[in-house]
Amino acid sequence: MGKVKTPIGLLNETQDIDSVHLWVLLPQSLYAIANRNSILSHYGGVVYGTIPLGDSFGELEYRAYGGQRVLSSDDAVFQTVRDKGISLPNGATGPMYGGTLRWQTPLRGLMAGASEDSEHTSGAAVLGALNGSLQATHFYQPYLYGIYERNKLMVGGEYTRQALQKTTSFVGGPTIFIPKDQRAWYLMASYKLSERLTGGMNFSYSLDRQLPVSNARYQKDWTLSARYDVDSYLYLKAEQHFVDGSEFGYSTSDNPGGLKPNTRMTLLKIGVSF
Repeated sequence: MGKVKTPIGLLNETQDIDSVHLWVLLPQSLYAIANRNSILSHYGGVVYGTIPLGDSFGELEYRAYGGQRVLSSDDAVFQTVRDKGISLPNGATGPMYGGTLRWQTPLRGLMAGASEDSEHTSGAAVLGALNGSLQATHFYQPYLYGIYERNKLMVGGEYTRQALQKTTSFVGGPTIFIPKDQRAWYLMASYKLSERLTGGMNFSYSLDRQLPVSNARYQKDWTLSARYDVDSYLYLKAEQHFVDGSEFGYSTSDNPGGLKPNTRMTLLKIGVSF
């Protein structure tokens, strides 16, 4: 109990532990670096355990959680609101709860899982001289995922859908609606080429069906990654991203010249693990 990690999806509980991942950036359709703080943890509690199913059926891991989501005023989850000139001076908060089931199958190295997250956040809003409030509809977000790890090979994937509407109402002013119906998924694979060198790739995809048809409606990201472990403490990472579309993670207010349809990123990283 306390401030605890939210046990949803395949990678959420470990997304801030860089040393356990091949990737510099996890698949951005589900684990956007700008939103890491908002989905990583909550104030509340987690109950967890394992149910043996016998040698023929493996075992079932369960996690159930509940508490309060607390989002700061500058959290990236509110970027679409800020792009419309609205600020949230005190951030937003609200109740949340959910659970996860993971089946460790009899096939060694194969795990399949499902999670569901339920949230309802609200907060005070300001638009120029107008005061009002922001309400996000109570939404349920499912996650379906699986991973296979055996010897030098890892293959995995995940899918989620987030459907909600943010409504901001101002006293003596307008009511602004921001709908969202995002479908996101990724596939990833890696192979340990030698004792110290690992290579991999992933494809990450996101589509918001509430947006008009344009490059801003979707995002496709092909990623090539490599990691070299210098020793048991020091590691190096290199990663190349080929991004088409700008549906997620880019701000129109921070790019007054407009968003480009394509983005290319080369990332280099040095990490130390104790």
